[in-house]
Amino acid sequence: MISSLLYLSILALNLVRYTDALDPRVKLAFTIDRPSQGSSITPDGKRIFLQLVTFDDSTGPGLVERQANGSLTAYPNEAWDSWTEGDDPTTAFVSVAAQRIGPDGQFWVIDNGYGSDGVIPEGAKVVTFNLTTNQRTRTYPFGNLTHSASLLDDIRFNGNEAYLTDAGVGSIIALDLVTGHGRRLLENQPATVGYMATSSEGYLMRNSTNGLHFIQADQLEVSPDGKWLHFQTTAGGMSRIATKYLHNALHNHSIADTDLALNVKPFAPTSCTGSTATDSEGVMYASDTNHLNIMKILPNGTMTTFIHDPSLVWVDGMLLDGQKRLWLPAAQFNRAPEWHNGTNEIRKPIHIYTVDIENGPASLDHA
Repeated sequence: MISSLLYLSILALNLVRYTDALDPRVKLAFTIDRPSQGSSITPDGKRIFLQLVTFDDSTGPGLVERQANGSLTAYPNEAWDSWTEGDDPTTAFVSVAAQRIGPDGQFWVIDNGYGSDGVIPEGAKVVTFNLTTNQRTRTYPFGNLTHSASLLDDIRFNGNEAYLTDAGVGSIIALDLVTGHGRRLLENQPATVGYMATSSEGYLMRNSTNGLHFIQADQLEVSPDGKWLHFQTTAGGMSRIATKYLHNALHNHSIADTDLALNVKPFAPTSCTGSTATDSEGVMYASDTNHLNIMKILPNGTMTTFIHDPSLVWVDGMLLDGQKRLWLPAAQFNRAPEWHNGTNEIRKPIHIYTVDIENGPASLDHA
């Protein structure tokens, strides 16, 4: 009887470990039934958008808006979120990789175009929507900026330019938002290629055939003054490059990646990271997937532990909103079958947390 009670007690503690926040600063915003890799919040805090994924074999739209009653509806509509093989990939989402309300107030959706046989060139795109009318305003085609193994991952803004990471074929993609011209930069350079395999909770993540995962250029952040781009592979550490070099290379194709790479410098000794966010003072926050921490990275690259909480299992798609809240979706990404030896260890519901911080987002970053 004692051993049975002890087993039940350990089981209960494990269940708490992956659901209930222990740090009183970490507040539960809501729960959902599918893993989320990120959210966007309108400046007034009244509209919440979520990117949902299917790596736990769940089904449904990849981009949703959370209604007042907690229900989730496809955004902007079912047609955009119900693409299947053979449909026109230019007028629907093939595979939503990220979303963000830009500094212009538009809703930016990154579609990596990843179908069953790799990237569909016509499906790789960035689409903007007017949040008042919920109508598409522009599409930036990325077919000539991706490879068959590319995985467009995330986007950040800097005036009339934006930067995206390619987590499949390590690269920073610079995009002129006015002309639509883009260029792949730093492709397969040391700072954009993952040397170490992806890890979480202290172990290397493996697929059903015991294969390791290497995720290339992933997280990226622009400093509030627009002078620096910070970036890293998922496994870490973080590098930076002055954005003036990216601007020059975007508009001058004679500048080679090997020359551009000379301007990349180490910045912070981050470990494996699920996501990052930057406040208006240039302080970055990074989720530490192994130690279940949220790290604070100061503008000089110094790192400290901001929060440690065992509920923060693979925080992905962090967002800093206009109410000075850091959103922390505990996606449990590492516990999905393709990352966890073929077994599904995700405990539902998925918890979306927030924590209050001192500053809001930088104005060049997002609305």
